[in-house]
Order: sequence, then C-alpha cells, then structure tokens
Amino acid sequence: MARGMKAWLGAVGIGLALVAASTLPPSATDVPEHPKTPERVRYEQIRAGMQRAHDVLRAERWTDSLSGLAVETAVGGLASGLPAEARLAPDAVAEWKARLRAESAAIEPRDPRVIVGVYVQPLSLGAVPDTPTGSLLNRVTIVGTRNGEPYCLQVLPFMRPDRLDERSLRRSTPDGAVGACRLYAEHGLPSARIQSWLKAGGIRFAAHPSGWAPIVHPPQTRADAEASGRSALDVAGLGWSSDAPMFGLRSSRLFEAGAQVQGCLGGRARACERAVTDPELLRPTLGDQAYVVAHSSVVGTGTYELDRPFDFMNGTLLADLERDFGAEAFDGFWKSDQAVPEAFEAAFGTDMGDWLVGWVKPKIGLYGAGPGVPLDALPLCLVTLMVFGGVAMLVQRRRAVG
Repeated sequence: MARGMKAWLGAVGIGLALVAASTLPPSATDVPEHPKTPERVRYEQIRAGMQRAHDVLRAERWTDSLSGLAVETAVGGLASGLPAEARLAPDAVAEWKARLRAESAAIEPRDPRVIVGVYVQPLSLGAVPDTPTGSLLNRVTIVGTRNGEPYCLQVLPFMRPDRLDERSLRRSTPDGAVGACRLYAEHGLPSARIQSWLKAGGIRFAAHPSGWAPIVHPPQTRADAEASGRSALDVAGLGWSSDAPMFGLRSSRLFEAGAQVQGCLGGRARACERAVTDPELLRPTLGDQAYVVAHSSVVGTGTYELDRPFDFMNGTLLADLERDFGAEAFDGFWKSDQAVPEAFEAAFGTDMGDWLVGWVKPKIGLYGAGPGVPLDALPLCLVTLMVFGGVAMLVQRRRAVG
C-alpha cells in the first residue's frame, strides 16, 4: 500500500476514534469504601426491619380507620377530611371541599358503588412513638372493600398539621386530589390480574387525567417558591425550567433508566411493552415503598412523577388509553383476567407495544437506541474527517516535495 494512502487511512482512523470517544458516557469515579463493623451492620439490619414493619403497621392503621370513616360519611360517593390541628379558616375548608366535589362530579362514567375518599392527615398518625419510619411520606393510594362497599382513598400525609394553612393546602393538591382513584371511580375495582399489575407499579400510569401536563416556569429559588405558593417539588429544588430539553426538566433521567426504556425510546415495541409491565422495572425506588405495598392494602405511594419509565409522562398513560379507545373498551381491559399484554390486545384490538411506540413518539420523541452518531452530529463528524484527511494530504505532499 502506498505511503500516502496509509497516512490518509491513519488520519481517518484517528478521526473516527475521536468521534467514537466523544459519544462514550463518562467513566465512573471510584469512591473509597469504608468497611462497617459487624455491630454496625447488624444494627442497620435491625433498624431497617423495624422501619419496614412500622410502615406496614401505619399503612394498615390508616386503612382501617380511614376506610371506615369514608364508608360512614361519604355523600354522593365522596368523603374527605382535614386534620383538626390545621390552621384553616372555614371559608378555606369550604372552598377545598367544593373543589373536591367539582372534581368528583366531573368523573364520567361513574360507578356509583365506589366511594372515593381524600384525606389530609398528620404523617405521624398511627405511628408508634420513637420508632423509625421511612415510607408513606407522599400521596398514598389505598384500595379495598369495607362491609362489601368498594373504596379508593387518596391519603396526603402532612408532617406538621399545625402549620397547614390555605396556601399549604393548595400546594398539597396542585393538580387535583382524586388522582389514581379516578379510574376506580369510573370502572369499579379491577380484576385481580390487573390489580396485581397496579400494585406492582402500574398505578403510576393512572395518576393524572388525559391532557395533563407539568407546570412550566422559569427556575426560582426556594424562598421564591415558598413565597409564591408553588408546588412542593419547587420548594424541594426540583422546579421546572421553560428552557430545559424535556418535560421542562433541567436534566432528564430517561436516558439513565435502563435498556428497556432506551429501547422503547428507540421505537422498539417489545421494549415498550416490557417497560410498562415488568415488575422489576416498575418497582418503587424510594425507601421501602415496594415492601409496604406488597404487605398492606396500599396500592401505591408517591406522585410517580420522577419515576421510571417516562418521568412526568407516566401519569396520563391509562387516561390516554381510555381516550383513544373509549370507556367501554377500557372497561374490558380493566376487568380482564388475562395478563396485561394479552388483556390489552383483546380489549383494544391492537398490540400493546405498537400502541406504546405511537404514544411515546409525540410526547417524548423517538431516539436512536444503542451506539451510534446522532443525525444532527453527522455534519460535525464529516467536517472532522475532512480536516484530518486534508492534514494527511498536506503532510504527504510536503514529504513528496522534500
């Protein structure tokens, strides 16, 4: 092979290597480990076990007391309650309850047998004094039957009920209080198979009505958020920015959510199906939430807005499904005894993965899954290769002249 061709190929190879290196993820930093003593390890194991058992006890106490209260006090299928310690004027309480009634009345169709309860309560309710707690910190969904009457409860724990004022109450339910109970109120209790999927993590797909979107506003400080009455996410430093690339988030976690989610974003139907049905992928990641859900009447905990697989888009998936195919077809899916993918196809007449790809595309967009150069980076890659090729040619000419 001619010397000039070798130099040109070498330059091209170096250019390709640089392009490939620029697309690699950053390497992890090695953090030195500090080994724990056996006593410390045993202490942490005992504490974690006590915490899990305590959280399950609290969940069961909440279920027992609030379900009975909801069944006894519900009017028109709706029950609600606020902590006695709250610093709320009568007008504020009346306005909050009127908002709940309006939200409940808007549910259509409505199963008249299902009681929906919304309760703001002290976080410490039902807790054993001086015992550690870890879960049940955010919105909790509890589903079951009491004296033969089905119910769905939205429980909103509040750490300091004596500081619950009108602004805090609005902030605790900025996007509606009924939440995931909307689908239960519409279609009744689901089949055991579908309920098992919901408890495994599918409940996150029922959090919001169709058309819901996160609030987008410029970044602000914690003090600004508290002064303006923004949501708790803003106060926690997770506020949304209007110039952020996806969903108004400052940095998206979608591309850190594992191969199945990335495959789904690449347009692969089977990856989308698994992303919304695999219990391991849907498993709650905060504290002992998964343990509490598995051992109590709690169906889900948290807002699910910062969780896998689709971040803020999680909450509208089931409502969008009902919008696309109608309430009757959705009811067939909701009551099906088949596994979720088979129930989906039987009820809606289409493959679950294919529909999910079509659902993801307009909301998030499809991206190239796996290694490769994005299309918008190809011009820069070509320019880089041309530069290195030109350098190689100049070097070769100088050698030939010399």
